Amino acid sequence: MIPGWPLPVGDFLEGGQKFSGDTLKVCLMNGGGGGLGDGIMFGSALEILAGKLSAQVCGNVALDVYSSLPGRTHAVLRGIPSVRVKALPITIWDYIQYDAQVDCSGMLQDVKFQTSHMTDFVLDRMGLDPGTVSDEAKEPVLRLAGRRSPAVTVALAQARKQAQGRRMVAVIFSSARVRTMPDPQAAGLIRFLSETCQPVVIMPSHCNSGLFLEQYNLADSVINLSMVSRGFAEYMSLLAGMDAIVSVDTSAVHIGGALRKPTVGIFNSINKLYRIRYSPTVVGIQLEYRGKGCTAPCGRSKGAAFVQGNVPGGDSVRLEFGYACDEAVDKESLLDQVIEELQQIDPAADPDSQVNRIYSHFREKFISEYPPCWNEVSNETVAAALEESFRLADGLCPPFTCPVCQKNESHRPCDRWQGIFRYRCQTCGADFFRKEGGADGYEEANGALPLPTPTECGCFHDLLAQVRQETCLWIGTGRDDWDNKWWPAEFSMNADRLVFSDVPHVQEGVYGGIIAPGVLDLHPNPLPFFAGLVRALRNDGLLFLVTMNRNCLANEVADQSGTALTYLPGPGWQLELLLLFCQQLDTEILWSGVTTLEWEGLTGALGRMAPLTVRPPDMQNVRIQLTGEELSWPFRTYLKPALDVVNQGRYCLAVARKLVR
Repeated sequence: MIPGWPLPVGDFLEGGQKFSGDTLKVCLMNGGGGGLGDGIMFGSALEILAGKLSAQVCGNVALDVYSSLPGRTHAVLRGIPSVRVKALPITIWDYIQYDAQVDCSGMLQDVKFQTSHMTDFVLDRMGLDPGTVSDEAKEPVLRLAGRRSPAVTVALAQARKQAQGRRMVAVIFSSARVRTMPDPQAAGLIRFLSETCQPVVIMPSHCNSGLFLEQYNLADSVINLSMVSRGFAEYMSLLAGMDAIVSVDTSAVHIGGALRKPTVGIFNSINKLYRIRYSPTVVGIQLEYRGKGCTAPCGRSKGAAFVQGNVPGGDSVRLEFGYACDEAVDKESLLDQVIEELQQIDPAADPDSQVNRIYSHFREKFISEYPPCWNEVSNETVAAALEESFRLADGLCPPFTCPVCQKNESHRPCDRWQGIFRYRCQTCGADFFRKEGGADGYEEANGALPLPTPTECGCFHDLLAQVRQETCLWIGTGRDDWDNKWWPAEFSMNADRLVFSDVPHVQEGVYGGIIAPGVLDLHPNPLPFFAGLVRALRNDGLLFLVTMNRNCLANEVADQSGTALTYLPGPGWQLELLLLFCQQLDTEILWSGVTTLEWEGLTGALGRMAPLTVRPPDMQNVRIQLTGEELSWPFRTYLKPALDVVNQGRYCLAVARKLVR
């Protein structure tokens, strides 16, 4: 630790500060930006900073990004070496333990944010001169999860079949109100593109995608994957499975750019250079418009539109509209209507609620109007830009042969690490990377995928998010891999932490949530121990349990002398036994499940493997016999999607609620 207050990281780099510890710890306050797109551009700056620090420090570098949106930020930055995402707030004590810091607070209020690319802006905040960094190093970064969820895999396979060989193009037209393309115009664009490709829509949960397609008679010609996009990971995986993306100014543009996918970005309020300057496969369309009070691009994507005036003989009136466009309505006429209704308020009949009702009515009326600059784009312009994006992407990713299924096509990257792209075949789903000086050019990335964590069970993660702001207790196992690696980095929980030997000292009725990953596998007498934990919960508090799965398929295909069992801290639990245990604690089960099969972990099990017959659920006519010789790439490539639903993965999980007595 460097003595004194954490130094600005720029001062540390410029001053040649000496560091004698094992790990240089850097705190990035309010890092990651607000949306997925911001996080992708932020990630490039993080990689650049990590490289600069590693070159100056003999030991390791740890970059802790503190965010008010940790789940969203983690979805984008996960997997970047040395980076951990943590939830705000941070205590003063924790803050002064850092050696250096970067303050990313107040970005929206900074003039440079509206006049520079996000990556350049963040580098400047880090004390680095953006002009000294190459454009290639600033190219957006995104690492997809090591494997897609079964739902996404099936949805993409069905969509590919429905497309009948035509290029699948995702059309994303929903964003913040100013940047959202009007529905009639979006429908016209989709209909125009359907003449040459297969349009796919992925709309956010608050939009009724089915109603939109039905209203504009598009249901028969458009593939709707909106229902599959339940979270950030699914959304990014779906876009990664497309042949191209056409999007308004939203995260889809940056996801496409990070994956070097043919992408068209349509920009109105923000200058396109401030978003796609370092994305070589993204073609930007800039809407230009001049009105009586607006010149697009206006730079007011995040600005709040408003009307203000005075009620005759009364108070002043100011009505703000958030994400709205001043140019879309006649503000003078709107203000006159607001004042007219305010003058009709009955002072004897709850005037406050009447004012709120009037304001709410006019807010809805204001934001229902689309910015007029959207009239400046044509379908032909978008189609021409799409063809140009294909030309650019093919120049960076020329067709080559998949080393697994031998399909020759322009395979797109699915992530980039230290300048090396990893590719995913859209035909067979295999992952591979380019070999340096290799005869065949590419080889399969067998061991390069990160192992999935229990948080990939979405319901477990969603319930945990409900108690994130509560006072929580984290029960540690004393094992570094559980306590310091997977779980804190994955959940970014701001919780009290105890090793289970300290638990008898906890107070009763204090905690809204107790998280105990791995403890059941180690504790010699778990029932009285966890009964004490339940007493520490408030009424309706939640208990989160994670154990090793005794029925894990890897255990069944290896004998006791093989290494498949060496990771087990104990014998593991069966899910039925875990549920019975929760009932004995007088708790109500809210959710339980088993993680899906980890094929990388299964195929890495050494030792002698006995034959095993598996019958996938709902596939009564299919029997698959596994032996040691068959656990190879053909098995993973062709059978993995069918077997992903087998609940014989590595972890059992349960969420239980304390009953009110």
